Amino acid sequence: MARRRHSHQGPVHTLIDAHNVIYADARLRRLMDVPERARRALLEVLQGRPRLRVVCDGGPGGRHEVEVRGGITVEYAGRLPADERIVTWLLNHPHLRTAVVTDDGGLAQRVRALGARVVSSEIFLLGFSRTSTVQEDERRQPPTGQEVQDWLRYFGLEGSAPDGEEQ
Repeated sequence: MARRRHSHQGPVHTLIDAHNVIYADARLRRLMDVPERARRALLEVLQGRPRLRVVCDGGPGGRHEVEVRGGITVEYAGRLPADERIVTWLLNHPHLRTAVVTDDGGLAQRVRALGARVVSSEIFLLGFSRTSTVQEDERRQPPTGQEVQDWLRYFGLEGSAPDGEEQ
């Protein structure tokens, strides 16, 4: 896959691998017995943030659908995996500055090759910690305060520092 040039200027468009983010958050993960309920709760967490595209596996009746809910674009992948919809979106928007939120190593490798940045679900959710209940994984070192601030700045979320963190 050839590396595409993405702009280093302008706003960041963030594509979210929905199920990765849902499973990274204990509260959202508990709602997955009814996937649509977990997706709605995820959208509540993300509410008010610009240029977010939440890409979900499956969809109503197995159809590919795109809708806007509360200012957030929600894309149901239909019969294709969400990963394929994310890659297709990047191929169709090579001029935009993009980041992909995922913990899927294969997807991360593919989107990096297309010039997008990759952010782990856990790091992304730290910016929403007032509503998120991300559980620390003992095998990983928690990000430093500077790393959190760098990601918040990258996503334009400077006013959303986790509780207890200095701005």
